[in-house]
Formats: sequence, structure tokens, C-alpha cells
Amino acid sequence: MLGQPDFTTARNCDIEECNGTDRMYRPQAVAVDPTTGKVFVADSSNNRVLRFASGAALANGAAAEAVLGQPDFVTTTWATTSAASMAGPQAVAVDAEGRLWVADTWNFRVLRFDNAASKVNGANADGELGQLDFTGGLVRLTSQKSIGQPSGLAIDVEGRLWVAEYYYNRILRFDNAASKANGANADAVLGQVDFTSDADAIGRNKMDSPVGITITATGALFVSDSRNHRILRFDNAADKGNGADADAVLGQADFISNVVGYQARNGLYYPAGVSYDNEGRLYVADGDGNNNRVLIFNNAAAKANGADADNVLGQPDFTTATLNLSASGLSTPLSVFADNAGGALWVADRDNNRVLRYVGQAVAAYALTVSKNGTGSGAVTSSPAGISCGGTCAASFSAGQSVTLTAAAASGSTFAGWNGACSGTGSCTVTMDADKAVTAAFTANAAGSPSPWLPAIQQLLLKK
Repeated sequence: MLGQPDFTTARNCDIEECNGTDRMYRPQAVAVDPTTGKVFVADSSNNRVLRFASGAALANGAAAEAVLGQPDFVTTTWATTSAASMAGPQAVAVDAEGRLWVADTWNFRVLRFDNAASKVNGANADGELGQLDFTGGLVRLTSQKSIGQPSGLAIDVEGRLWVAEYYYNRILRFDNAASKANGANADAVLGQVDFTSDADAIGRNKMDSPVGITITATGALFVSDSRNHRILRFDNAADKGNGADADAVLGQADFISNVVGYQARNGLYYPAGVSYDNEGRLYVADGDGNNNRVLIFNNAAAKANGADADNVLGQPDFTTATLNLSASGLSTPLSVFADNAGGALWVADRDNNRVLRYVGQAVAAYALTVSKNGTGSGAVTSSPAGISCGGTCAASFSAGQSVTLTAAAASGSTFAGWNGACSGTGSCTVTMDADKAVTAAFTANAAGSPSPWLPAIQQLLLKK
């Protein structure tokens, strides 16, 4: 835990100083440098980004080693726009080359810091998007090069930068972002049909104040569409045209609903940050609307619309929404970051003025693998969703979860039974306390078998 000396302290930054090397004021985001393991925190109300030593080496309340956006650890002013200043940064991301990207939210731009792990205090940014130059002032016209209140960042494996724009209700994509000139045009847009539209709306290709974004190694983009109380998924997002439809939704039953999901397992209430780990889990900071929790969706890329979350952090269950100052509690968590290399989950616990790290069982899951054999054919599906075999025959589920498999024989085949972790010919329920494997056997019906209706037809003919 960073920002506080222990799990039961939360300084009141409205009446005491929350600057310095070991304090934070409403931290909004956290990211880990994959090249060095160093931790970057968007310390929003102090108008700065803090850099900490490798996450694996940190102790509770550790001091930051460097600061960006301010000349030192004491200064917290909202300064004149420059290459070294920040105003309320709300998102950070670090790419595979160690470049730090910062959503400098109230300067309406994204800053780039090359070799961020070695930058000195108050160093200048090396590039920016959203403004024509570092001192150009605020540009708020909706266009291909403007960025309206950036609130979320993601970098994909091809070096594309994705920016969630809260103010313009859209997601911008910048190809080869590190090589872009200052103020360069975006290459594509989602949430709007073109670069000059910015209306908020509900629908399959619309958004209302998107906040967080994350992208998988296979190119699925998840967007936290906050005021529609949902998460949108865009498969193969880099191939999408401007204004393309989303492929799935979580938090709502369909693409035309935006019901508030307060204290619900399948609902969201102004969701904020999102992150995706290399085991297929999606983490959602469901904290801005007082749910005060992080939801975990296993095998998120295969979830059906409106699917239940599989696990929750910050609350003892899915129906509690209590503010809590403890090692297991949260107060308005706004960002999550899955540190795959470090095996940890980081959470920016904003109103407790701290950043938390979860390791071990907090992110544990087990693999369920389904195979089919025999002379026949058929399909196997699971509840909760994840297995759909045919196509998807393996999925991760949280530790202790019960998963029910159902087999359906194809025409001309019969389901013969389960082997492995299940037996019999009924439904198969597996408790995920370890990796499990199940085989479904299907047999082909004998060729030329008489129709069950044939005897009745013969009798009718004889009587006639």
C-alpha cells in the first residue's frame, strides 16, 4: 500500500498537507513499467505523477523516488501550460519500450515521457497529442487532433495509443503513437461516426462519458462507458471503421439499456478504470457511483451480454457497498492495473488517498478444459459463461466457483456421458478448487436405424 503509513490511516487532505514523497491527494490511476517494474501513480489533486521503485521491493508507505509535472515533491500548483506542467492527470500507461503516457486531463492533452524510469524531477515531456504545442493553451473544438478531457489510456502490442475522451464521448486511436509529431491527427474514432461529432447517447455504437479503457493481446478493446453504466467490448478493435458497433456489453442486458446497477452482481454504477490480465480476467473499478468495489469477470472476452461478475474486491459480497478503510476495504476506487509480470493487481483507492496492491489469491483462478470424443458430435456449454465447445473449450474460473456444464448432442448423435471430473449423463457441476478437465462422449446413431414412427405407419397401412 502506497500513500499511507498503514491500512487504517487515511489523511484528510482538506485540512492537512498531502504532498511530499510518501503522500497522495485523490490518486486517479496507477501503471507499472514492464521494462523496469517501477510504479507510476497519477496523483491527480497534486497535479503530478509519482514514480516509485519496483513494486516487488516496496513496503507500505514507501517514498516516491521521482516526480513529474512539478519541479519538486512540495509544489502542487496548477501551473501555466508547459512541457513540464500537469493539471489533474487522470490516467497513466507505460508501453513496451518504457515510455510513460499521461492523460493531462485539464490541459486537454496526452503527454509522452521517453525513458520515464530515468527521468529527473520536473523533467519535460518529449511529446504531446491533443494540442498543437506545449504552450498552445486549451483547444476545445471537436476535431481529429483535439482531445477533450482525456480520462483513460491504453497501449496495444502494435504501439497504438487508445485515448478515452470523457468530454467528447469517444475513443481515439493513434497508430504508431510514439512517432507522431506534436498535435498529430488521430487515425480512427469509436463512439462517434466521425471526428467532428461529440454527442452523448445510448446505443451499440454510442457512448456517454467514457472513462477507462484496456486492450487485450489479441486486440479486444474494453471501454468503461461510465454514464451508460456499462462496459463495451470491441473485438479486433484496430480493424474497426469509424463509429463501428461494439460486439458485447457488460453491466447491461443489451445495448439500449443504461440502468444503474447499485449493489448488483451483473450491474455497474458509473464504472471507471478497467484492466485485463493475461489469464483473461477483466477488472472493473466500480467505485465512482458508491459501489466502492472492484469487479472481476473471468474469461471476459467470451462473456455473454449482461453476464454476472465472478468475484468482488473491496466488499464481502455483491450486495454490499460500504465505504471502508482497511486492508480489504475501498472508498471510491477509480483505477485498476493488472501487473502480469509482477503477478499483482493495483488499485487507485481515491478517497482513501492511497494505492493498494493485491497479490496471490486475490487474483487466483483455475482452468477448466473440456474435450470431446466418440463417433458422434455435439456441443458443451457452461454456466457461468466461458465454455462454448465447439469454439471455446477452455476457460478460467475463480477459485471455489461452481461451474455447470451442459452437453447437447447434434442431430444423428447421442450424448453418452462424462469422463474426468464428472460422470453420468446428466448435467456436470465442477467446483474450481484446482485445474479441472472434463471429457464429453458423443456416439453416432446406427446408420439405417428404423424410424420410431415406422411401426405405427405400417399398422395404419395394414388397416387401410
